[in-house]
Amino acid sequence: MTLAAYLFAFFFETCSFLFIRTPRLRVLKTYLLKKIIKKDMSESENNPKILLVEDNLVNQEVALSMLLSRGHDVSIANNGAEAITSIIKDPYDIILMDVQMPVMNGYEASLKIREMEKGTKTHIHIIGLTANAMSGDREKCLQAGMDDYISKPVHMKDLINAIERINDQKENHFHSAKEIITLEKPLVDLDCLIGKLGGNHQQVLRCLEILKADIPGLLETIRMSLKNKDMQESKGSCHGLRGMLLTMEMHKAAATAANIETLASEKKFEDSGILLAVLKTEIEQAVSSIEGTVCVTA
Repeated sequence: MTLAAYLFAFFFETCSFLFIRTPRLRVLKTYLLKKIIKKDMSESENNPKILLVEDNLVNQEVALSMLLSRGHDVSIANNGAEAITSIIKDPYDIILMDVQMPVMNGYEASLKIREMEKGTKTHIHIIGLTANAMSGDREKCLQAGMDDYISKPVHMKDLINAIERINDQKENHFHSAKEIITLEKPLVDLDCLIGKLGGNHQQVLRCLEILKADIPGLLETIRMSLKNKDMQESKGSCHGLRGMLLTMEMHKAAATAANIETLASEKKFEDSGILLAVLKTEIEQAVSSIEGTVCVTA
């Protein structure tokens, strides 16, 4: 991203800090920033048009920042149904597709897109975004017609590699999946978080504010679903929260959220409830760590 684009982003974020959750303002920022980048960077066939399909605001903001910094033309859809509408109206080269979303999930949307492509020469490359980087996800993505997938948290290197694989070859290519959850996780990977947002401390704080606004409601939803012994609601809420935490590089809290999801799947609701208190504390510690470090050095 050029100096003009950085200055614009800084000015916009500073002026709109109190209104970060206003969708129209976010759309305006994206539109204007893309215009500046397009003017400053020459477009080429190796710079594909991308549709980001993601329902979570934190994940949207981080992925959008990474893609725009590379000069990509990016649009956003909030779920699979919106993605279908978007590709009917406008052609895209690549779709970054979250697999877990309301209304229509990524698997359903991908199957629908492949059905629409039958009898045509069109093939939109679909890259799945999943918080569960297990071996089974590879098969699920393949069965849904996806070309590749990236495990969350999405890092710039992984994103670039996935896009380059599409540019370099037409055949399906999957990198080997690996287990995300280990016995010990860092509280926050601050270097990675700041790095993937291009060293933009203001953007880090912006994403953190979005996360902080969403966390209380998500934790309450998980608490109530565990209390009511609602396995599906518990799993879905934990999965969504885990994706947000991974995006913000809060690995310790993300691992705890994954463990709660596993316990809920096994209907061990009391054990899950105990871990929920731990999760809340780990999130608070991670937020404080980010705020302390970024505020000092911003």
